[in-house]
Amino acid sequence: MKIPSVVKPCETHTRNVQRTFTEAKYLKHARGLSSKLFDRGGGRFTLVSAPNLLHYLSDNGETEEIDLSFADEGKNLICKTAPYKLTVPKDKIGYEYISRISGKVSVELQSIAGQSVVIPPPEVEGNKITWKNVAPGIDFVLALKEDGVEIY
Repeated sequence: MKIPSVVKPCETHTRNVQRTFTEAKYLKHARGLSSKLFDRGGGRFTLVSAPNLLHYLSDNGETEEIDLSFADEGKNLICKTAPYKLTVPKDKIGYEYISRISGKVSVELQSIAGQSVVIPPPEVEGNKITWKNVAPGIDFVLALKEDGVEIY
């Protein structure tokens, strides 16, 4: 058996990586948390490795694709397809973060400089939620990342 060739995802290999995705068979069972393996036929393989997470271990121990989008579940916006589970209540500025490995954190913005905040409806755009004008001239943004969340 041949050793799989390694393709680093950088600008010089962009064309090869794109061709690999369209012409090769993705070997889902052989993927890692930061890699994907493709069978190009004829005993040739391509390993695409990334510096960031591409997959996460689900609750049943399977390696699954990361999807940083939100599902609207009535009172909450939810992301369950990442290395963590995130619940964002629509009636608060904050979130509940449950790591699949280490624990749970709840965050809620209640005031800025001693002043209560306005709770506008959250606006979702891709992997970000924005609460606009929570205080005069201040927006609160929650962005999902492969390995956690960022607030600013």
